[in-house]
Amino acid sequence: MSTKRILPAFILAASVGFLGLHRFYAGRHLTAALLLVLFIPGALMLRRDVVGIEDVQTADQASDWIQDHPQHALPWLLVGIPSVWALVDCYALIARKFRDGAGNPITRWI
Repeated sequence: MSTKRILPAFILAASVGFLGLHRFYAGRHLTAALLLVLFIPGALMLRRDVVGIEDVQTADQASDWIQDHPQHALPWLLVGIPSVWALVDCYALIARKFRDGAGNPITRWI
């Protein structure tokens, strides 16, 4: 049985799970680092792709902006994969199927 608790892991997973903080908490450092390595570059690329959108005020300007700023799939994948992974981890935590870094199931809420 793990000494880690479901509640703090769930709060981390549900709020900032895409950063892998709940996995760092549980001692699963390799996959936590992988989530960071995926999400951060994806977020930076997404930010680069949408620069200038805040200045759009009309439908014509939006149409012009979309034509001048093509969207790429890679940033969406790099942001989406960790986000979906965090949702799966939330389910695993609720179902008491999530394991800590030593392979022990995390079963206690508090």
